[in-house]
Amino acid sequence: MAKKGYIYKGLKPVYWCPSCETALAEAEIEYADETSNSIYVKFRVKDDKGLFKNVNVDLNNIYYVIWTTTTWTLPANLAICLGPDFEYVLAKFNDEVYVIAKELLEAVKKAANLENEEILATFKGSELEGQVCYHPFIDRESLVIVGEHVTLESGTGCVHTAPGHGQEDFEIGMKYKLEVLNPVDAREDLLKRLENMKV
Repeated sequence: MAKKGYIYKGLKPVYWCPSCETALAEAEIEYADETSNSIYVKFRVKDDKGLFKNVNVDLNNIYYVIWTTTTWTLPANLAICLGPDFEYVLAKFNDEVYVIAKELLEAVKKAANLENEEILATFKGSELEGQVCYHPFIDRESLVIVGEHVTLESGTGCVHTAPGHGQEDFEIGMKYKLEVLNPVDAREDLLKRLENMKV
């Protein structure tokens, strides 16, 4: 098996028990109803691959907007995933321009108390593939990618992607050769240690 290359060392997301500090099988997971906070996060565009040159807006004022309920995975963000066939608008609100799925724009406006937008351009998700954004609070880049798992059921149509935190993110990350980054360790006292850190 080794000579034929069937054995290799790799990484993949697994269910983890912080009190036992061991991996869990999916059959061992018991789900309970839980309410999670969700947030919208802006990722400023770093490299638009020349697509936005006719928009006449400073690149420093253009942002991809993601929506997530797994806020604790944001330090592991490496990409923003779009639906390849969805339409995305560049919607200008005052001095800032947001990239949002056209079909979800009204819902985002309502949630964020935004109004009086100007639509500067419309693109298919596949056209935006390969652009690069700045991570919002870590000195790192986030690549704009496309994936069939993106839906228009909620959020912005721009999906926060952390390959070290979830099967779909892991699989699309492998396609784009993204790192499997997981800055969470195996210890149960993580929250206590974070509280003691000075950020």
